[in-house]
Amino acid sequence: MEEGLLQVLSLIEFALIVICVIRFLRTIKQYEKKQMASRVIRVTCRKCGNTFEGTQDSLKMGVMHKEVSTTRTKTEGAAVVNSPEYSSYARKVFCPYCQSMEWADIHDVNKIAEENQQAVRPLVIRLIITLIAINLAYGLLSKLVKTVF
Repeated sequence: MEEGLLQVLSLIEFALIVICVIRFLRTIKQYEKKQMASRVIRVTCRKCGNTFEGTQDSLKMGVMHKEVSTTRTKTEGAAVVNSPEYSSYARKVFCPYCQSMEWADIHDVNKIAEENQQAVRPLVIRLIITLIAINLAYGLLSKLVKTVF
Protein backbone atom coordinates (compact mmCIF):
# COMPACT_ATOMS: atom_id res chain seq x y z
CA MET A 1 0.00 0.00 0.00
CA GLU A 2 2.76 2.41 1.01
CA GLU A 3 4.72 1.73 -2.18
CA GLY A 4 1.64 2.35 -4.34
CA LEU A 5 0.90 5.68 -2.65
CA LEU A 6 4.52 6.78 -3.04
CA GLN A 7 4.39 5.95 -6.73
CA VAL A 8 1.18 7.96 -7.13
CA LEU A 9 2.81 10.90 -5.30
CA SER A 10 5.87 10.63 -7.55
CA LEU A 11 3.68 10.62 -10.63
CA ILE A 12 1.76 13.68 -9.40
CA GLU A 13 5.03 15.49 -8.62
CA PHE A 14 6.40 14.70 -12.06
CA ALA A 15 3.19 15.87 -13.76
CA LEU A 16 3.22 19.15 -11.81
CA ILE A 17 6.86 19.78 -12.73
CA VAL A 18 6.14 19.15 -16.42
CA ILE A 19 3.11 21.46 -16.30
CA CYS A 20 5.13 24.24 -14.64
CA VAL A 21 7.94 23.97 -17.18
CA ILE A 22 5.49 23.99 -20.11
CA ARG A 23 3.74 27.08 -18.71
CA PHE A 24 7.13 28.77 -18.26
CA LEU A 25 8.13 28.03 -21.86
CA ARG A 26 4.75 29.28 -23.16
CA THR A 27 5.13 32.51 -21.20
CA ILE A 28 8.62 33.04 -22.62
CA LYS A 29 7.30 32.38 -26.13
CA GLN A 30 4.45 34.89 -25.63
CA TYR A 31 6.93 37.52 -24.38
CA GLU A 32 9.15 36.88 -27.40
CA LYS A 33 6.20 37.18 -29.78
CA LYS A 34 5.07 40.44 -28.14
CA GLN A 35 8.59 41.87 -28.36
CA MET A 36 8.89 40.94 -32.03
CA ALA A 37 5.69 42.81 -32.79
CA SER A 38 6.28 45.90 -30.66
CA ARG A 39 10.01 46.66 -30.09
CA VAL A 40 11.40 49.13 -32.62
CA ILE A 41 14.87 48.20 -33.83
CA ARG A 42 17.27 50.46 -35.73
CA VAL A 43 19.37 48.68 -38.36
CA THR A 44 21.93 49.68 -41.00
CA CYS A 45 22.15 47.77 -44.26
CA ARG A 46 25.71 46.57 -44.94
CA LYS A 47 25.21 46.72 -48.73
CA CYS A 48 23.81 50.24 -49.25
CA GLY A 49 24.62 51.82 -45.86
CA ASN A 50 21.10 53.20 -45.25
CA THR A 51 19.69 53.14 -41.73
CA PHE A 52 16.03 52.29 -41.14
CA GLU A 53 13.77 51.27 -38.28
CA GLY A 54 11.07 48.70 -37.74
CA THR A 55 9.90 45.88 -35.55
CA GLN A 56 11.34 42.39 -35.95
CA ASP A 57 8.13 41.32 -37.66
CA SER A 58 8.02 44.29 -40.05
CA LEU A 59 11.71 43.95 -40.97
CA LYS A 60 11.15 40.31 -41.97
CA MET A 61 14.27 39.19 -40.14
CA GLY A 62 15.73 35.90 -41.23
CA VAL A 63 17.07 33.25 -38.89
CA MET A 64 20.67 33.70 -40.03
CA HIS A 65 22.85 35.94 -37.91
CA LYS A 66 26.49 37.01 -37.61
CA GLU A 67 27.94 38.15 -34.34
CA VAL A 68 31.21 39.17 -32.80
CA SER A 69 31.03 39.02 -29.04
CA THR A 70 33.20 38.73 -25.99
CA THR A 71 32.06 37.15 -22.75
CA ARG A 72 32.42 39.43 -19.79
CA THR A 73 32.42 38.02 -16.27
CA LYS A 74 31.14 40.31 -13.56
CA THR A 75 30.06 39.95 -9.97
CA GLU A 76 26.47 40.89 -9.10
CA GLY A 77 26.00 40.57 -5.37
CA ALA A 78 26.94 37.03 -4.42
CA ALA A 79 26.68 35.66 -7.97
CA VAL A 80 29.29 35.54 -10.71
CA VAL A 81 27.61 36.22 -14.05
CA ASN A 82 28.94 35.55 -17.55
CA SER A 83 27.22 37.73 -20.12
CA PRO A 84 28.13 38.24 -23.76
CA GLU A 85 28.89 41.75 -24.93
CA TYR A 86 28.41 42.21 -28.65
CA SER A 87 30.79 44.41 -30.58
CA SER A 88 28.96 43.51 -33.79
CA TYR A 89 25.62 41.80 -34.42
CA ALA A 90 23.98 41.47 -37.83
CA ARG A 91 20.93 39.65 -39.19
CA LYS A 92 19.56 39.00 -42.64
CA VAL A 93 16.85 41.67 -43.05
CA PHE A 94 14.67 42.83 -45.92
CA CYS A 95 16.18 46.19 -46.92
CA PRO A 96 13.59 48.58 -48.39
CA TYR A 97 16.33 50.47 -50.27
CA CYS A 98 17.97 47.42 -51.87
CA GLN A 99 14.60 45.60 -52.17
CA SER A 100 16.22 42.32 -51.08
CA MET A 101 17.34 40.33 -48.04
CA GLU A 102 20.69 41.79 -46.99
CA TRP A 103 22.93 41.70 -43.94
CA ALA A 104 22.14 44.58 -41.59
CA ASP A 105 23.87 45.66 -38.38
CA ILE A 106 21.54 45.90 -35.40
CA HIS A 107 22.26 48.85 -33.17
CA ASP A 108 21.85 48.71 -29.37
CA VAL A 109 21.86 44.90 -29.30
CA ASN A 110 23.49 44.93 -25.84
CA LYS A 111 20.70 47.17 -24.50
CA ILE A 112 18.05 44.89 -26.03
CA ALA A 113 19.68 41.80 -24.48
CA GLU A 114 19.77 43.48 -21.06
CA GLU A 115 16.08 44.45 -21.30
CA ASN A 116 15.16 40.87 -22.21
CA GLN A 117 17.14 39.50 -19.26
CA GLN A 118 15.42 41.94 -16.89
CA ALA A 119 11.99 40.92 -18.20
CA VAL A 120 12.61 37.16 -17.99
CA ARG A 121 14.35 37.13 -14.60
CA PRO A 122 11.10 37.27 -12.51
CA LEU A 123 9.68 34.40 -14.56
CA VAL A 124 12.74 32.25 -13.87
CA ILE A 125 12.62 33.06 -10.15
CA ARG A 126 8.92 32.17 -10.02
CA LEU A 127 9.62 28.85 -11.78
CA ILE A 128 12.40 27.97 -9.34
CA ILE A 129 10.26 28.81 -6.31
CA THR A 130 7.36 26.76 -7.69
CA LEU A 131 9.59 23.75 -8.34
CA ILE A 132 11.05 23.97 -4.83
CA ALA A 133 7.54 24.17 -3.35
CA ILE A 134 6.44 21.10 -5.34
CA ASN A 135 9.49 19.19 -4.17
CA LEU A 136 8.92 20.20 -0.52
CA ALA A 137 5.26 19.18 -0.69
CA TYR A 138 6.25 15.82 -2.16
CA GLY A 139 8.83 15.33 0.59
CA LEU A 140 6.32 16.12 3.34
CA LEU A 141 3.59 13.94 1.85
CA SER A 142 5.96 11.01 1.32
CA LYS A 143 7.09 11.24 4.96
CA LEU A 144 3.46 11.34 6.04
CA VAL A 145 2.69 8.23 3.98
CA LYS A 146 5.72 6.42 5.43
CA THR A 147 4.70 7.35 8.97
CA VAL A 148 1.05 6.38 8.59
CA PHE A 149 1.64 3.14 6.70
